[in-house]
Amino acid sequence: MQKLSWSLLTFMLGTTAVWADVTVKNDSNTDLALSIYSNTALVRDVRQVNLPAGKSSVLFAGVAGQMKPETLIVNGSGFTVREQNYNFAMLSPENVARANKGKVVKTVMWDDEKAKNIYDKARVLDVYAGRPVLQFGYGIEFDFPGRIIWENLPDNLQTEPSLSLGVEAKEGGNKSLDLMYLTDGLKWSTNYVAEFAGEEELNLKAWISINNTSGIRYHNARVQVVAGDANIVYQPRLARPMMMKAMAVMDNAAGFAESAPLPTEESVGEYHVYSLPEKITIDDNQTKQVSLLNKDRIKYQKEYHLSSPLYLGIGSQGGEFKKANTDVFVKIVNDKDSHLGEPLPQGVIRFYDHDSQGNMLFVGESHFRQLSVGDDTELRIGRSFDVTADGQVSNLKKIAAKTIEADVKVTFKNAKNSAIQVQFEQALNNDWEILSESLKGQKKDARHMKWIVDIPAQGSTELNFKVRIVKTDA
Repeated sequence: MQKLSWSLLTFMLGTTAVWADVTVKNDSNTDLALSIYSNTALVRDVRQVNLPAGKSSVLFAGVAGQMKPETLIVNGSGFTVREQNYNFAMLSPENVARANKGKVVKTVMWDDEKAKNIYDKARVLDVYAGRPVLQFGYGIEFDFPGRIIWENLPDNLQTEPSLSLGVEAKEGGNKSLDLMYLTDGLKWSTNYVAEFAGEEELNLKAWISINNTSGIRYHNARVQVVAGDANIVYQPRLARPMMMKAMAVMDNAAGFAESAPLPTEESVGEYHVYSLPEKITIDDNQTKQVSLLNKDRIKYQKEYHLSSPLYLGIGSQGGEFKKANTDVFVKIVNDKDSHLGEPLPQGVIRFYDHDSQGNMLFVGESHFRQLSVGDDTELRIGRSFDVTADGQVSNLKKIAAKTIEADVKVTFKNAKNSAIQVQFEQALNNDWEILSESLKGQKKDARHMKWIVDIPAQGSTELNFKVRIVKTDA
């Protein structure tokens, strides 16, 4: 038996030192499954363990470095779990220095004049800003420029996080231990790529991006990603001074070919679950991409919107605007008629178009909200260069103590070779009434009036309206 000294989080019996009888490595997995949410993940790790009869300590190597120990569930038959200990003491230069605090160590520096190493001894007083504070015979060094020779590595430092279970089995033999726990450091997102294939159709691809900074590699795992907002209660985490591990994310994306099977989708309670068709391996500090959707000839509508910069309310001083560029939106309906009709998770969508030579151009991006079947979305991709508007308030007059009237003229210009429509909205404060209008509009809500303005190719259209605004005492 090998005695281990632990930095422990112990819950149940509260033991602070464990004798490890059995060590279970990563390669003993019989099943590994991940359910990944937007902000956490559920890990199910099933391993085969040859347990002796009676009490023993089982050390599981390779559990997530950001595991939430309080969420651990252990299932199996033929044994009883008496205690659970999570060791996050990671092997790093700072942790080795802390473990040698108070001890005498060897040091070495290169002497350029003598062209040889100069050896010495020093006592490790403390660790400051990640570096050991050394006491030599000549004084104290806070930033020693040489190297330290560690004769031995402390037993309590691991190359990967470990879990220790205090187990009691009535009979010895091969047992299946099913570990389930939540961990931080695993999350997923969706990235959409939309390629315009004409004025009314586009090709849409979607990728699931899985980001792993949880501290371990997940080999040959069954993976589900869950769309929906799971409520997470954030609790203060115990300080982990012994955990010093790089968390830099390396974009090492590996996608399935277009002909590969796509994830299957099902509704579970208030969530939509996408199960990847094949087992995958996700390295620590890796972002992996897997194809989610690949559909062509999806119908869309391009829309031009403009929210008026004019302020119309009690206290208005009039005003004008020149060459306001309209916002460009792409509207997609998620139904079978549009060649879609399946739940789509939220993400970021990026749009691409082609020039006359066939070269691909990036034309904008937008946040893609979660889209149910039958729902629609309007995605802003930028501003139009060719569709602009000029506006002006005229004949603004006060007709009573709390009432004003104003005439508004907005001229829309279209430099394109095809006719377009602009959805124009004017914000109106207090109580208001449209007294006259050159184009028929509609009241959008209590504070907005909307007009649909048709503009011919290479032409312009003028909108005129008169509004009365009354300040209420409420």
